[in-house]
Amino acid sequence: MGRFPRIVRWFVVLAALIGVGIWRASARQTTGSESGRTMVSQADHDSPPSRPWRIATWNIHGGKGMDRRLDLGRIVDGLRGYDFVGLNEVRGPANPWDFDQSKILGERLHSGWLFLPYERRFCHDDIGNGVVGQTAVTNWIRIPLPNTCVKGHGNVTLLTTRHFSQDVHVLVTHIDHKTDRVLQLAAVGEIFDSLVPPAILMGDLNTRADDPTLARILGQPGVVEPLSALGKQQPDAQIDWILVKGLACLDAGFEDSGASDHPLIWVELTPLNEPAATAATPASAIQAATMPHPEQRRR
Repeated sequence: MGRFPRIVRWFVVLAALIGVGIWRASARQTTGSESGRTMVSQADHDSPPSRPWRIATWNIHGGKGMDRRLDLGRIVDGLRGYDFVGLNEVRGPANPWDFDQSKILGERLHSGWLFLPYERRFCHDDIGNGVVGQTAVTNWIRIPLPNTCVKGHGNVTLLTTRHFSQDVHVLVTHIDHKTDRVLQLAAVGEIFDSLVPPAILMGDLNTRADDPTLARILGQPGVVEPLSALGKQQPDAQIDWILVKGLACLDAGFEDSGASDHPLIWVELTPLNEPAATAATPASAIQAATMPHPEQRRR
């Protein structure tokens, strides 16, 4: 009889240790900086310069539609016909039931793909941004953004693409919707401003058109928001954006199929009459974006 309570105590201690381990492993962690040369399975040629360049941005909500049903097939159908797409809320390897959604989408579309995590759990990249498409990427760098909480969508990725026989810089990001929104949006705006055209900023900015920080980005010389510039209808309470400088916008629109809780925003682009020179992002802009917020330094 004396041994039974001892076994129970050991069982309780073991269960507690396992519980603590699971709790620690499940805690969210932000990802750091990373860089690379190309997308995975990328074709080694430029996309055709003789036709408009069709790009899009889409927060896919982990593949769950308005009906709360997970169906990546609907996402694939929505992505067909685009040369380059920046994705938000893409699930990664920490979720065995929908493992590496960027890879799944890229393979089904027979295109290049890249997963750009901003959060880790269970020692694996859990959720983040992504890119799929046929457009060649020649290099990319993932840049941490200032954040005071882990669940804050804390990075932006600068990709250098080849189209129209020239380099085009593309920023793909998902901005926090609460505490760090203004701080992160300002940092991304600073990087975008530093890029010599042609350049594109796309993603879920969690910011509406009347926001003063977004207005400052839109007020930068040469920056165009295609939907309003072309007099097109915009989504209600729009928070997903594509901003362009140094390229001409031929057409734009959005698709709200219900495959996600966000609409897909798309733009057709062509070169300006006189293509602008390109340049790399100044190191000062990246440094400013990666500096810790004062709140972080006090922790």
